[in-house]
Amino acid sequence: MATRASPLFLRDVELERALELLLLAERGLASRSAAALREAGLDERDRDILWLLHRRPGVTALELAALLGIPKQSVSRHLRALEAAGLIARGEDGADRRRRPLKLSERGTALAEALAEPRKLALRRAFQGAGPEAVAGFARVLGELAELTAKRVVERSER
Repeated sequence: MATRASPLFLRDVELERALELLLLAERGLASRSAAALREAGLDERDRDILWLLHRRPGVTALELAALLGIPKQSVSRHLRALEAAGLIARGEDGADRRRRPLKLSERGTALAEALAEPRKLALRRAFQGAGPEAVAGFARVLGELAELTAKRVVERSER
């Protein structure tokens, strides 16, 4: 017989612990690529932009700003540096010349993958230790949180 979860799992103490764990997990994952970032002369924001472009080729600067929750001016500054380094390229949209879809260059793709590899290894180990049910629950929780961000991106792009 399956045990039912306690309705007390949403108490502030559990929510605060979850927030702390999210913060510490992200810091732990970030540390896995820190040396390679320094070696490439990049920062964590650059890493995030490279990864999002790897996962979402064709995204625009405005969409990146919404996904990252930072001003477009800040994203543009990073994009200029990444473009000057030969890591990204700006395309053209035949239907709307103002829209400049972004994509990674071959070097940018290789770097994004290299920066992700130690992070993926850490996730793989954690997932193997936690088991399939925990992985599914983790994906559901993060999916719900990401849904809020996705809605914000859609709202901004419709303006």
